[in-house]
Amino acid sequence: MDASGKTVRTIEKPASQIYLNDVKAGLHFIILKMTDGTVKTIKAIKK
Repeated sequence: MDASGKTVRTIEKPASQIYLNDVKAGLHFIILKMTDGTVKTIKAIKK
């Protein structure tokens, strides 16, 4: 998601690395939904 809460991209089967090449610069939140049901949020700033 971007800082306004808009979903930018959804990755159904992510790899061990996530590339943000096609995402615009700014503040983004990466929400990881784990297979055990836990959810983790990571803040990413792209210049």
